[in-house]
Amino acid sequence: MKTILVAGAIVALALPACALAASPFDGTWKTDPASIVTVGKPTTFVLAHGMFGCTSCIPPYKVKADGAPQPYAQPQGFIDTLAVKVVDDHTIDSIGAKAGVKKGDQTWTISPDGKTMTIVEHFPESGRTTTETATKL
Repeated sequence: MKTILVAGAIVALALPACALAASPFDGTWKTDPASIVTVGKPTTFVLAHGMFGCTSCIPPYKVKADGAPQPYAQPQGFIDTLAVKVVDDHTIDSIGAKAGVKKGDQTWTISPDGKTMTIVEHFPESGRTTTETATKL
């Protein structure tokens, strides 16, 4: 019986050390963009008649592209306004905010040949910037 208690005490003392051991999930991970596979219909954005929107988003949305913040009912609640501004024939800027605080901005740029779109997103709270490239179908 004494042996079982001693063995139990050793196991109990070792458990916190095991919990602090490095996990294979520890660290910083970077996604290989070539490994991303999308399923379903492509995302469809529309800029027409002074309005910018996404007809394939859930829910679909449309806001004025005049640079002023517009109400935006995003299901995740990350932002509550979206301001979209047409900079030139190949560039659109958008800013998302919640309660007047900027949460992120995007610059959408179409290549001169009109076949590639690059979206650069910046998130001020984290300092993170991402770049996404899409090809026109």
